[in-house]
Amino acid sequence: MDIVFLAVILLTAFGGVIAQVQLEPKNAAVLRGTDARFNCSLIQSDWVVMSWLLNGSLVLTISKEHGVLENHKRFCAINHTTSQSYKWEFVLKNTQRNESGEVTCDVQNIGRKMATLSVQENGTVTITTGNVTTTQNQPATIHCLARNWFPEPILTWTLDGINVNQDNYSTGTVASGGLFNSNSTLIILANDSAPVECQATVPALAVPETSTIFLTIVAEPADKDETVLIAVIVSVVATVLLVMLIILIVYCCCCRRRVTKSSYEEEVRKTRSLSEINSTSEVVQGKDNMAYLPDGSVRAGVVPSEFNDSGFDTDRHRPIHTLEMPDAVHNHNHEVNGHHPVPIHGPLGNKKCRHATIV
Repeated sequence: MDIVFLAVILLTAFGGVIAQVQLEPKNAAVLRGTDARFNCSLIQSDWVVMSWLLNGSLVLTISKEHGVLENHKRFCAINHTTSQSYKWEFVLKNTQRNESGEVTCDVQNIGRKMATLSVQENGTVTITTGNVTTTQNQPATIHCLARNWFPEPILTWTLDGINVNQDNYSTGTVASGGLFNSNSTLIILANDSAPVECQATVPALAVPETSTIFLTIVAEPADKDETVLIAVIVSVVATVLLVMLIILIVYCCCCRRRVTKSSYEEEVRKTRSLSEINSTSEVVQGKDNMAYLPDGSVRAGVVPSEFNDSGFDTDRHRPIHTLEMPDAVHNHNHEVNGHHPVPIHGPLGNKKCRHATIV
């Protein structure tokens, strides 16, 4: 008796499991404007009506005997029943964002299952920096912008077809009008030129949206430090030469002024000396007559009465020798001064002597 009771319980439980409704997929993500598909199946053959609900609202009814009871242009069902199970595919055409939510398959008097529908939107993705050129061993910065996505897009990078580590880029997202805009910045150190790709995706996308640019790596100049050093040296030398040139110009100007001033002073001196010489020549010309005696003067050691003007002794009437003086230098002023040659008598004959008075 106990064995029979246990067998009945096991059969009931097994039958319940077999009769359970199956709904696939549990979660469906589609792009807006595409079709969403769900499959509802059961093994138990005593079902009568299968109902499909979208966010709690009845949209389609299927009868075991008559099939789809009401056709709708956006909701339909396809029968995939086999000898082993009853299976219907529910199709939601041209999905819209407001249709995201719960999809329910309800088999009358047997059970119901629910799945989740997500209607998504793919936007655009663009690398805003364009092609990038950088020197070797220098990091390159690249920006990528994804606009008008739902839900928030997932941005990733590849370099030459290889995924870039997430530590090398950062991403920020903002919501705008029910959509999302994301911006990602990649900072990468590359040794060779290669294509760089920014990828944006959402679960409904089978293939990510991409944008590609080319990263060009150029060799770093080997003489960079030397160039800087040479530039500094040239600048310093040019500055020193300029200062020296200015000093030289100032020095030359000063020397020229000194030479000009000295020449002028020398000319003034020469002119003054010549003027003084000419003045002296005009006043004094000729030689002094050492034998001249003014009227009434007496020569030392000679008695005035002993001689007359002709050089004879007045008492004894004997001739005496007179001192001969050289002729004075003739100049054009001697007649003007009133001096005429005076004859002197001596043993050698008559000579003309003149007395010059120097004023």
